Amino acid sequence: MIPPSSHNRCRFCGFLLLLVLWAGLFASDVKPLILLPYDQSRIYFADFFDIESIPSPELSEKLRTIVFGFAPLPGKTLVFQSDYLRAKIALYFPEIEPIIRSETITVSRGLTPTSSSWGAAPPLTGATETVDIPAETFLSPNEWKSRLETLTLAFLSETWSVAIPPEAFHLELAIEPPSVFSDRPWDLTFTKFGKSEYFVKIVADSPVNSPATRWTGKVKPIWIRNLATAGRNISYKESFSSDAVVFKPLNYFDYRDPVVEGVSFPKVAKAFIKSGAVIEGTMIANPPYVKAGQVIFAVVRIGGVEVKGLVEALKDAQIGEVIQARNVETGALLTGIVEEGPVLRLH
Repeated sequence: MIPPSSHNRCRFCGFLLLLVLWAGLFASDVKPLILLPYDQSRIYFADFFDIESIPSPELSEKLRTIVFGFAPLPGKTLVFQSDYLRAKIALYFPEIEPIIRSETITVSRGLTPTSSSWGAAPPLTGATETVDIPAETFLSPNEWKSRLETLTLAFLSETWSVAIPPEAFHLELAIEPPSVFSDRPWDLTFTKFGKSEYFVKIVADSPVNSPATRWTGKVKPIWIRNLATAGRNISYKESFSSDAVVFKPLNYFDYRDPVVEGVSFPKVAKAFIKSGAVIEGTMIANPPYVKAGQVIFAVVRIGGVEVKGLVEALKDAQIGEVIQARNVETGALLTGIVEEGPVLRLH
């Protein structure tokens, strides 16, 4: 007759098995002792399981290729706590439900090349060293996002040639941050997507390719600044002052070259600007220092004597521009550089 306690244990084991099957997990026993050949310098996740019992070929291949950690030195032994092993398996293989029947798992490595099969291996007693491997360091979702924002801010500051105050900057993520992610150094790749978003690829400095070391997602940088918008329709070539502008708090990165609060006016519109539109740098220019048709002095130095005459500028120009002008008295065309005054310094 089977004792009642045995019946209860059977029912409990059956319940666990049904629960695992219902959740779509692969339940697999973890070996309490792993014997590695002499020439194996890495521990793979596959070493902990009877790989033939894994029903999924894709999962089996993944177990064989992902490195768990460094193997012990030849003839040495490493001991892992079951809780640490269970947590690491869950991190890289959430689809596996590990069945661990001991408090520790021992990994030993052959002492000599001839002991790779372990048939002729010398006894490990007196030649082993038992150590506990500390858990790897991972970032929480908040820590991960904080690091991503810091690195993205540095990238955008350089790309846009603008000083961005960290306290005013943040990222909007298209997907949730990873639940855990490697604390090792990151390599980031930014690819512009659409108007103001970026695809970001994060690769942690780790040989393991997993959701804890690789991430790709879309981010939107946010920096709210007072941007200039047209308070009315502004005509092409119109010179307008600040009374035609309304500053509004908007995301700086939604525009290519937005005009921010503090820019001096008046400006000249290089295109028609519709009322309410954000004014960008490509739409405006400073008023010309000299206007076409304006009569100014032209000067030239001859033998140490400066000679002046009146000329009519033939085009709008800023200080430092080379333009042509017509002599008011003779009609002759002259070429010179616009200088402060305004004065046209003849060549």
